Amino acid sequence: MNKYIMGVDCGFVAMGVVILQNGKIVDACSVMTEPEKKKRKIRKSDDDAARCEKLATGLNRIIQIYHPCVMFVELPSAGAKSARAAHSMGMSKGIIASVATLLNVPTSYYLPHDSKEATCGAKDASKEAVEAVVRKQFPDTKWPETKGEAEHCFDAAAVLIAAQSDPLYKMAIAND
Repeated sequence: MNKYIMGVDCGFVAMGVVILQNGKIVDACSVMTEPEKKKRKIRKSDDDAARCEKLATGLNRIIQIYHPCVMFVELPSAGAKSARAAHSMGMSKGIIASVATLLNVPTSYYLPHDSKEATCGAKDASKEAVEAVVRKQFPDTKWPETKGEAEHCFDAAAVLIAAQSDPLYKMAIAND
């Protein structure tokens, strides 16, 4: 059977997405956004709305292609360094939850330390350590070429490793 499982690294600038099929990652990509140039004098709220639309549309497009039976999402922790960062995290969380709900994709959420502990055995593991474990677990994966995009895909893959004991994950791979 061709069941797909989706891993997502929640973010406002970059949302990393990986698609798992039969234990192999068949797609790794990121939906990227950038703020508008200040020269255009666009209001911040309008810019946020445009970026939310881009993230929602990108996530929707990927779901429409693969029709994942379940999605596992690494949510940013509440430790934002500024009000703006907290605002951006909230928008990206809302996008993922809304798109998943509207498209009837069962979803389970994890914190970054869950992914780090599952991949490296330490809640404070470095991004480089997580990347090394993910590359080892999924050696045939074609990762995005730019560091920023790839970094988010590694986090999306790490959440899939963390989710392996999740009842939703076990249900998704049953009868595969």
